[in-house]
Amino acid sequence: MGNICMLVGNGFTIDFSEKVGLNPSQPLSKFENEGISYSHFLPKLPAIREELFPLAKGEKNDYLAIEKFMGSPSYNWDKDCQLRRFLSLSYATLQLQLEHHNISQWHWTKWFREHRDELGMFVSFNYDLLLEKSLKVAGVRYYRTGSDEEPVGVPIVKPHGSIDFDIDSDHRSSERWEYTTALLDEGKVETVPKQEWLEPRFEADIIPPHKENYQRSLRWVKEGIATFKEAAGEFDTFIIVGHSYNEADRQEIDQYLENLHPGTRIEIVDPEPNKLLVAKINALGLELHRAGDQ
Repeated sequence: MGNICMLVGNGFTIDFSEKVGLNPSQPLSKFENEGISYSHFLPKLPAIREELFPLAKGEKNDYLAIEKFMGSPSYNWDKDCQLRRFLSLSYATLQLQLEHHNISQWHWTKWFREHRDELGMFVSFNYDLLLEKSLKVAGVRYYRTGSDEEPVGVPIVKPHGSIDFDIDSDHRSSERWEYTTALLDEGKVETVPKQEWLEPRFEADIIPPHKENYQRSLRWVKEGIATFKEAAGEFDTFIIVGHSYNEADRQEIDQYLENLHPGTRIEIVDPEPNKLLVAKINALGLELHRAGDQ
């Protein structure tokens, strides 16, 4: 196993997407791209269409609208299920747009290719597959922990879910809309092939933006955390890319930092890192470096 672990947030996807006219922070605004349509799934999500989308018109960004929607007194598991399905399908739509663009010359793809033998693990908070695509193009073999993928290559821990995760692929697409699911624990998640990314998930294990991870008790999530803890002592470099250390995610980020050995080199790829993140790193006796823009 390599000695570099990288923690990836939404800023990683923004770095590439903004170059091709997409804004991954705006799922309700169709990622600010006129070529995107949700007509194939939005009518099946009435709470999203009739309650969440109108909220977005009065908020300065989509994530605030999602927070307001989740904070409503009428919010329940049915609406939560609809939200998680919307996020899985909208970000799958984003991923399909990203697939049209050549990623081989992106600076992170080049970096992965150059450091291929040093990569030990990734922790990705992103639903999309841009990290996975970049690693594949760079010739880095990987697998996602807690999934049905063969555990060969560099592990990727995705505690907030992924657009291609589901727990039950036996139900026909038309049947899945009929069920309200509330974080069923099947032990592992199944990976959904590309041709089915726009099909509804039976169980979309997706944590909404700025929401504390309420699926940490699921076995597939716990497997990823255990995989990290087992390997944490081997890492001499921990790189944080594009994560703001927002309040909802702090406890999760801290559990990764707290399992690193003292003296681990921490690189933050952010010209203005969160001050609380810097304070946490210093308090743990880790060696902080501000990498700046790569």
